[in-house]
Amino acid sequence: KNEVLRKHPEYMAMYKTGDRQPVPKPGHRAHKYCVTNPGLIRAFAEGIIERLGKDPKRYHASMSPSDGGGFCRCPTCSKLYVTDDRGKWGNFAGRGESVTPSMLQFYNGVARIVGKKYPDRIVGGLLYHAYTYPPDEVIRMEPNVALDIAVLDDYGYKLYKPKRAEE
Repeated sequence: KNEVLRKHPEYMAMYKTGDRQPVPKPGHRAHKYCVTNPGLIRAFAEGIIERLGKDPKRYHASMSPSDGGGFCRCPTCSKLYVTDDRGKWGNFAGRGESVTPSMLQFYNGVARIVGKKYPDRIVGGLLYHAYTYPPDEVIRMEPNVALDIAVLDDYGYKLYKPKRAEE
């Protein structure tokens, strides 16, 4: 909710310059968050809890951020990114990094909070863009998390195709 973001601009993703992305205007969704911020995790969970509470028949809710790049560059988020291009995923299809560990940590944090209130409900998270690549170390997901791979032709799991692998 934009009112939460206006009260907490520190929830917005940080640029390399140290500035935060501006709080989006109403209806504008092309923005990113500081997904390691505990307050943001709680705010996302509270929003989902509110949504589930309004509809007792609703079995699930999404916790996916907006599409595209612009991931947070704060020290805490950046520390979780994988940038080693010598690994099995190369340079991550030209993106130069994988933010998968930070996103899975975010999803788990939101899911833990939601699960305390609604243990029988599912929170869903997409895997796409710079977080389609499996992390080097296994990250156990909370039992109420459902992950969905957004399958497009240029995403990581399609790199078995010679043309895509070359790119």
